[in-house]
Amino acid sequence: MEALQQEVEMLRQQIIGMGGTPGERAAATPSARKKGVAICSEQIGDEDFVPPIFPKGAGTRVLLEGAMSASSMFNNLSREQREAVIGAMYPAQRPAGEPIIIQGEPAQNYFIVDVGKCDVFVSRPHGGEELVLTIGSGASFGEIALMYECENNITIKAHVDVPAPGNISITTCQIQTGWSP
Repeated sequence: MEALQQEVEMLRQQIIGMGGTPGERAAATPSARKKGVAICSEQIGDEDFVPPIFPKGAGTRVLLEGAMSASSMFNNLSREQREAVIGAMYPAQRPAGEPIIIQGEPAQNYFIVDVGKCDVFVSRPHGGEELVLTIGSGASFGEIALMYECENNITIKAHVDVPAPGNISITTCQIQTGWSP
């Protein structure tokens, strides 16, 4: 107990040495008391990793830039970082009704809808799924579960009434995180 009291006193002295009493210091820095969210990351994997680059047309690039600008995961990236993510995105087709992401499964990809629509479902406690939203071209999904390294919290399926012979076109990018279930 005495060692703990000594440690507390030592910390108190350090705070006083930084310009005031602990109470004065806390009062002088109200921003330190604000509630908020912080997102931190650490680099994992091979430092020599070179992301793949898949060619894209100008229209696709504009669509991807717009979707990424609206995403909290990507809106603060540098131009170079944003270009790396856009370069690594690749096209994928999904037939009508096929799940793209499934609630409760590990997050693996970030998606942007190019052509067509997707239905967003939430599983309910009684066992059924409820359609909560239909999204279309330019909408993105998957980044929240990637950012927080958790399971998908929704199911998204290709919409049944879509153009282009029953398929939707999405652009996706697999983003490595340190999380595994």
